[in-house]
Amino acid sequence: MTETQRRRLQSALNSLNNEKVLTLTELEGFLHALVITPDMVNPSEWIPVIFDTDIPEFESEEQQQKFFTAIFDAYNAYEKARTKNRLRFPFDLETFSQDMLDEIHQWCYGFTEALSLRPDIWFLDIDKKDVQFDDLPETEQAVAVSVSTIGALAYPEDFIKHLGTVEEIKDNEVMEAISTVISNIPAAVGVLQSYGKNLWKQRLQEMKGGVFDFNPKKKKVGRNEPCPCGSGKKYKKCCGKN
Repeated sequence: MTETQRRRLQSALNSLNNEKVLTLTELEGFLHALVITPDMVNPSEWIPVIFDTDIPEFESEEQQQKFFTAIFDAYNAYEKARTKNRLRFPFDLETFSQDMLDEIHQWCYGFTEALSLRPDIWFLDIDKKDVQFDDLPETEQAVAVSVSTIGALAYPEDFIKHLGTVEEIKDNEVMEAISTVISNIPAAVGVLQSYGKNLWKQRLQEMKGGVFDFNPKKKKVGRNEPCPCGSGKKYKKCCGKN
């Protein structure tokens, strides 16, 4: 997003006065993961996640319009960046500092929340299925590992528990483990973007070979011929009206 878009979105979020709503940084991670997911996710499905509940009633039409204008403007900016291959992990780890840790955590949390909308695609529910990690193809294993890497920063409390009890570990050991995870996040995001992109291409190819025909050279329908949609009306009175 541009700085202007970020300011408008931050202003819209602030106007909601809702503690459960995603922060701007969480929302940036959320939108990033949303646009790389190789499936149609309707706004009615992902907008409630922003509020961690059903869409609340707005105080006024002006507030409602302000929010939806800002959120869809932001979504379109991320979608445009995806199509132009400009999506990147937004933090410069070469200048990493302790102050960045909370922001990276928020971004990863929002990112993981969006992945959770399509757990089958991102292998988030592998534990619930009769599938072993070692049985997955190499590409899918890389996806599962990448999701786990980002999830470690999204839910650091759970990650720290895996390191051992408080008595068994020291603060410096925790930070060393977290730093290692952080250093792998850009590559993990890249793996997921590549996987999503390739899966989209595969699905488009399947649609082209099936019901959907995207061939621009197909025969045009005459204005006075029956509409191909099956309505029984002439084409000019139906789908060709506009």
